[in-house]
Amino acid sequence: MMAADGTDANAKRTMMTRTVKSGGAETQLFGFSEENISALTKNDGGFISLGVVIGKSEKKSGGKFAFGILGDGEFKTIKEIPARATVKGTLGEAGEEKLKVSICARSGDARGFFVMSDGGVRAEECSVGVQSLGYDLSGSIPHLAFGQDGGTADIKKASGRGIDTTGAEKTFPVSSSALEFIFSDKAAADGKTATEIAFNGEKFYVRKPKSSSTSLIPLSAAKNPFGNISLTQNAGQISSLMLTRRNIAEGKTEPIKTDPGLVVWWPKKNWRGTDYELFEWDRFPGVLLMDIATYSIQDDFFRRLAYFVEKAGYRGTLYPDTFLADKHGYNAHDYKAKNLAEFFEKARVEKFPLNERELLLKKILCDNGVIVIEKDGSVSEGRGAIISISQESQPYLRKQLLAHEGWHGIFFSDKDFRDFVYRQYDLLDDGCREYLTRYFQVTPSLNYDTSDEYLLRNEFMAYMLQKPVEDIPKYFIDMASRRHSQDLAKPEADYVLATGAAGFLKASKALDAYVNERWNLNAGRIWLAN
Repeated sequence: MMAADGTDANAKRTMMTRTVKSGGAETQLFGFSEENISALTKNDGGFISLGVVIGKSEKKSGGKFAFGILGDGEFKTIKEIPARATVKGTLGEAGEEKLKVSICARSGDARGFFVMSDGGVRAEECSVGVQSLGYDLSGSIPHLAFGQDGGTADIKKASGRGIDTTGAEKTFPVSSSALEFIFSDKAAADGKTATEIAFNGEKFYVRKPKSSSTSLIPLSAAKNPFGNISLTQNAGQISSLMLTRRNIAEGKTEPIKTDPGLVVWWPKKNWRGTDYELFEWDRFPGVLLMDIATYSIQDDFFRRLAYFVEKAGYRGTLYPDTFLADKHGYNAHDYKAKNLAEFFEKARVEKFPLNERELLLKKILCDNGVIVIEKDGSVSEGRGAIISISQESQPYLRKQLLAHEGWHGIFFSDKDFRDFVYRQYDLLDDGCREYLTRYFQVTPSLNYDTSDEYLLRNEFMAYMLQKPVEDIPKYFIDMASRRHSQDLAKPEADYVLATGAAGFLKASKALDAYVNERWNLNAGRIWLAN
């Protein structure tokens, strides 16, 4: 932050000021020092957002102003401001005593700025940051941010309306920009209230997190990110809506931090590669999510892991490609840090030949701290987990699989949640527990090792939460009615039919209430943005 009124000793060393008067207009000119200019030209991305706080003058009435950028040499020589992009407005129209306005500029072009007024306002301080476009009414000083073309500063029109990003692609690269939200203090975090955003033909929904007031949508999550972005339902929930430049992710092993609800419909054209895209859950650091192009590619990454970690009769052994060639792992996967470390450590000790995608997976996990390579080359447990889904699954199934695997990610990461799940599993009536265990045993596509109590409780939880509570009875009644259950688990399946899956419904309700209270999530919904 650089004070712009010249009253601070440090500001005097870094900012030059002068005033030009012409008729009834007064123009304050502010020139950057060489130190300022050197810092600006190092700005990553080539653009900055130059902001100034406008306050009332103590001596005069009025409030009209125009704010803009000074170019090379203009501070010393300019007498009259020629036509250029400016931010214009009138201070106090919405009752505000101060107003921050900002405009985007190329970092190499900005050599200062000016504030032209009717004498009723003055520039109090300025700031330089990453480029931004939108409004922030969450703080004590409202902030209206504009692109390179400037605009009119009007708080009443900005509040709750949305922003126009037409032409902003010149300043905001899709791969490294995001739409950021700040929820108002009165916004509800009740699992039901969502703000609808019309995003150039797409509709996005954002809900307030329990533990913070901020959220974001990376631009690469949208099919057509530039144009009119409007708040069409529950606009009052949002007090700040800003398009900003962010260092989102680079390279194949650095994940895009985002809400998992955006992953289901993430445009494949915006992937950084062809085989997969890598994400990290923004609310649960260390939980990685891979969206993979096909089941075949997903099998290359995870099939051997599935047999090593979960498949009954195969656990703990590394099987060669010849054995796995005609076998399928799962349609979606989840693995905690401990199991991943054990897999790669065993491969190291046995000098087992992993395939290229497994080696890439090892690097992804290592680069993100899920596993740790020690000085002696051994592999140890880090933090977090990895989950995956495939583009080959139908959209409705991707949504369900993502919910199922996402709950596993939380289970791996949060001890209090695990403890609650253990208690609910112990409270589950015997008949329902016996059916679920038998189903896991006799379903070839699952083949879970049910002697593993951790795995059993983890899968119980995911089945209770992968669908909305109201869908749980029908889901299990349908499952128990199928020929598969009737042929291989008839006594247990008949119990579920006779009781209307009441035990499963009770467990789902208890788990749903817990996750809603903790994180504003719900059964069938692990996302706050979608």
